[in-house]
Amino acid sequence: MRNRRIVRSRCTAGVVMVAVAAVPLTGGAGCANGQNARSGRSAPTPAAQNRQNADELLREAEQAENRGDYSRAAEVYNQLRSFPESSRPRDLEQRIRRLEAKTNTNTSGQR
Repeated sequence: MRNRRIVRSRCTAGVVMVAVAAVPLTGGAGCANGQNARSGRSAPTPAAQNRQNADELLREAEQAENRGDYSRAAEVYNQLRSFPESSRPRDLEQRIRRLEAKTNTNTSGQR
């Protein structure tokens, strides 16, 4: 009889320990107020995230252009075209035309 209680207690204790250990792994998923449980901050809105991503891509394109890597700059500027108009730079088309002019100048100057 006594052995039976010990076995049952160990099983119950193991189940409880596993359940308690699994709770922190959820990472706050399902928070009703939309806040990140660990940092206490709200997640950025999609529009804000788009602007941030567009800013990062714009910096990358500018750096590529400054290095003379015009093909990479053109690739990144074209990626920016896929962003909503409110998120991309207002002068994107001017930047692309300026880059095309640079590449045409470089190409014709090398002949």
